[in-house]
Amino acid sequence: MENKVKTGHPLLGILLGLLGILIALLFTFMTGVIAGGLAVLLGVLAVVLGVKARKGGKGLGAIVLGVIAVGLAVLMTAGTIGGIVTMRDEAEKTKPGSLVAKYADKPWLGVMGIVRNLPDEASAEELMKEISELQNAMQTSDSK
Repeated sequence: MENKVKTGHPLLGILLGLLGILIALLFTFMTGVIAGGLAVLLGVLAVVLGVKARKGGKGLGAIVLGVIAVGLAVLMTAGTIGGIVTMRDEAEKTKPGSLVAKYADKPWLGVMGIVRNLPDEASAEELMKEISELQNAMQTSDSK
C-alpha cells in the first residue's frame, strides 16, 4: 500500500481564490486599491497553493480561480480609478471648482476617498445633486 499524504493546499487555494473574486467584485469599487490589492494577494496565494498541489482537479481549480481573482481585481481597480478620474475631469470642465472635483482628489481610494472628504451631510446632498447634473450633462453631450 502506498502511503499518500493529503494536504489541504488545493482546497485552501480554491477557497482563497473564491474569496479573492468576491472581494474584487464586492469591495473594490468602494475601497479602490485597498480591496484590489487584497484580492490580488489572495489570488496569487491561490495560484501558489494550486501549483504546489500539481496533480488533480483541485489544484487546477485553485490555479484557475486565483488567476480569475487577480484579473478581476486588476480590472475592477483600474475601472474604479478611471471612472472617478473621468468624473472628476468632466466636473472640472463643466463647472470649475465643483464639489466633485474638490472631493475626488484621491481616486485610488475609490468611493471611500470621496466620502472620506465630505465634511457634513449637507455637502453629501450637494455632491449627489452635482453628480446627477454632471451625469445629465454627459448624456446630453453623448447624444449630440
